Amino acid sequence: MKCVCSALVVFCLLAVPGRAEVKPEWAMPEETAADRGLRALVAGKVAAIEAQSLDHTVTTRADWEDSRDQRRAELREMLGLHPEPPRTDLHPTVTGTVEGDGFVVENLHFQPMPRLYLAANLYRPKTVTGRLPAVLYVCGHSHVEENGVSLGNKTAYHHHGVWFARHGYVCLIIDTVQWGELVGHHHGTYRLGRWWWASRGFTPAGVEAWNGIRALDYLESRPEVDRDRLGMTGRSGGGAYTWWVAALDERVKVAAPTAGITSLRNHVVDGCLEGHCDCMFMNNIFQWDFDRVAALVAPRPLLILNTDKDDIFPLDGVFSVYRSARRIYSLLGAEDAIGLHIAEGPHEDMPPLHVGAFAWFERFLKGGQRMDPPGEPARKSLAPSQLRVFSSPPADERTTRIDEDFVTPAPAPEVPATAAAWAALRETWMTALRDRVFRPGPGDTVTADAPTVGLRASWTATSPDEATLALAEAPGWTGDDRKHTQRRRRLLLLGTSLEREQVSVIRELIRDHHHTHPNRPLRLQARGDLAALALYAAVLEPGVARLDLTDLPESHTTSPCLPGILRFLDLPQTLALAAENHLIVVHGARPAAWSFATDTARHLGWTTLQLPPAAEIIDVRRISDTTAYCAFTDLIRHRDTWFCVFREGDSHVPGIDGTIRVLSSTDGTRWSAAAHVSETGIDLRDPKISATPDGRLMLLMGGSVYDGTSGQASRQFVSARGRVCFSPDGRTWSAPQPISIENEWLWRVTWNRNTAYGVSYRNRGEAGAALNLWKSTDGVTYEKITALQPGGDAWPNETTLRFDPDGSLLALVRRERDSRTAFLGRSRPPFTDWSWHDTGRMIQGPDFLRSSTAGWWYAGRDQPPGDSAIRTVVGRLDGHSAQPVLTLPSGGDTSYPGIVEAAPGELWISYYSSHEGPAAIYLARVRLAPTPKG
Repeated sequence: MKCVCSALVVFCLLAVPGRAEVKPEWAMPEETAADRGLRALVAGKVAAIEAQSLDHTVTTRADWEDSRDQRRAELREMLGLHPEPPRTDLHPTVTGTVEGDGFVVENLHFQPMPRLYLAANLYRPKTVTGRLPAVLYVCGHSHVEENGVSLGNKTAYHHHGVWFARHGYVCLIIDTVQWGELVGHHHGTYRLGRWWWASRGFTPAGVEAWNGIRALDYLESRPEVDRDRLGMTGRSGGGAYTWWVAALDERVKVAAPTAGITSLRNHVVDGCLEGHCDCMFMNNIFQWDFDRVAALVAPRPLLILNTDKDDIFPLDGVFSVYRSARRIYSLLGAEDAIGLHIAEGPHEDMPPLHVGAFAWFERFLKGGQRMDPPGEPARKSLAPSQLRVFSSPPADERTTRIDEDFVTPAPAPEVPATAAAWAALRETWMTALRDRVFRPGPGDTVTADAPTVGLRASWTATSPDEATLALAEAPGWTGDDRKHTQRRRRLLLLGTSLEREQVSVIRELIRDHHHTHPNRPLRLQARGDLAALALYAAVLEPGVARLDLTDLPESHTTSPCLPGILRFLDLPQTLALAAENHLIVVHGARPAAWSFATDTARHLGWTTLQLPPAAEIIDVRRISDTTAYCAFTDLIRHRDTWFCVFREGDSHVPGIDGTIRVLSSTDGTRWSAAAHVSETGIDLRDPKISATPDGRLMLLMGGSVYDGTSGQASRQFVSARGRVCFSPDGRTWSAPQPISIENEWLWRVTWNRNTAYGVSYRNRGEAGAALNLWKSTDGVTYEKITALQPGGDAWPNETTLRFDPDGSLLALVRRERDSRTAFLGRSRPPFTDWSWHDTGRMIQGPDFLRSSTAGWWYAGRDQPPGDSAIRTVVGRLDGHSAQPVLTLPSGGDTSYPGIVEAAPGELWISYYSSHEGPAAIYLARVRLAPTPKG
């Protein structure tokens, strides 16, 4: 049988040079010029990087040995492991044992970093004499769950541990972050819109690599383990983690990664990247092809395993990596220590692959002969529940959110007090920008034009002596948000980003202008992410006289994505760099966000930085305080009359069953009671008022049922169901009637083209949390469109929907878990495919709208920056993040606003607050500064 397998391998190798039949998903049926341009850009960058591969840059043993340490340092940096985290106490804890036929399993956990808990199973022979070889097995993506509880992907691969233990090895199998018992995230860019991962230099590949390195530390501490005979293997994701650890840590004496690597061309040009999450990739800022990773294992024994029909690790790319690494082994005189094992089949964990890996370890960890029969195959024999480590998650764990602090950004600097202190900061940051963030690599020799990277550049003569370059987004690509996500991921894997390419285009435009008009000053004008990119272009290219920037993002933790930037500086520091030599006007800014730049300018005597106020309060008045407790407002202007609705009761929850009060006003100054809506035995709350297509007013509210008599403080909640009633004039209302949605709370609806759209939620309980999108033509009977999943187990609830003029539907979603920051989602018809961004702000009871003159604005409950209390906050939405601008007079129990644009650039906002005593209803008028066009 072994001879037959060897012959199959040879046949496969001879067939390899033909291209794999990979279907690039990013090729659209109807391509635009921008589609073709971006595909050509990507292909050109791949070719440029390939031209600098090991085959072209390493020709002698000395070439390799002289560069190996530098390459290893680059890989550490690309994994977010430079500087290396401290090797703190692992705190290993065994929580149980399982005895099998000839083996024992210890269920245990340890901490590769403080509070980064990692669940693991250690397999060992039942009888141990002397020190044994040990294998670290790292797992691919496999979701094993029972009764809603994740048991970890280590349980799906336990048959490998059983085989090793029965054959005289110690084997440690560790969970991954994505599918472990403590479930974190591998899908930051793939699904969650966390482009700041790249800006910070974070990749989940780094976490998995560090977990593997610390797992080796744990194995070395075991009395049964021979520390000089450590091996490592795993498949798919585990194959990738084997590559990272074996490349970085020479304690891995033998490696056998399965289906974890292929060529850069396969990933980027052929589209294999679309089948992988972020844990498979380093932040490729040094623009590597993957043969460099493989070569770093040399000259230690390395067996590359794969199948011949693996559509995400195609055979031609795998062979390309093998051939290049084998040449390095040959230069080192170790060609006998590298092998390639190909089995027939798809991307699956199959016995023919096990045979090759087991034989490899028998040969190089035990001194066996080539292809000695490894004994019986690996078979599953344990129930996943037997291998569970945690009975409940540790209270102090940070595993589920390790992406937030695994790589720490550069600390915010002190404001320089002297010109010398500023000069030192400036030199440090400019060096980082030139030599690291915008460091030219081989792929950067291939450049794009503006349309290819979604830019429109408009030139105007501001005056006879000045030209203005206005930058705007002009995406001409086809496909939905998912396709665009994959475009952006391709660029990241090439060591750049869409935004970094846009900076390059802007810089080229500046250079072209000064070549053509060397004596004409240039003004740059941009908004949003492009405003930030214009800053970098102006800092890096001489000759820009002035920048007019609107809605400038406050941090790269929201946008835009520049790989590695946060390791050195953030946008407030970049603004200061630009302000030293440019006149800059920042429109729509929150002054507190830019204090570093403004304070630096003040200390050093610069007069170049201007931040006109984005908004100001015109007035705030109390419009109702007649009951013991009033809360949860909404506001509408209908047929020249203002209506404000809110709940009346004696407390947040019964107590006395709540009722709904309707106030009206013709001028917003004098308010009177227009109606009172109640329902016997039902606690009405959280009213939302809207106008139906036929001209009526609709009142949507929650209706809760409690046991016992109204007014009893001890009553228990029984059930809830939304209610709705209608009015022709805001004064006479129909009786509340239940809507069709059961067991979920439809919080607010937005009407568009004769259809009401709303999102319902169900609080977390036995049935689990839920967030669903509905539509209705009558406001009573609803049809479900889709379930919404803004991000993990975030406990989403109160959601407001609004329509963008381009037809997109936007959703602002409150959440109650993790950071509790709100999500902003966007979708195109039919509204089943959503992209989500974490706004970075809490925004409870959210409402938002698009001003006719000043973009998107929101209001809700939040803790303003620098304030220890909860307030009602008004701020801007830039499409990705929320920026608090104003704090309304408020405190205590507060918020649940309703917003209306009463006139261009003037917002009226209803809300409630208890900052002056018992909760009362307030109306604020806010003036917005118009944002320049451009």
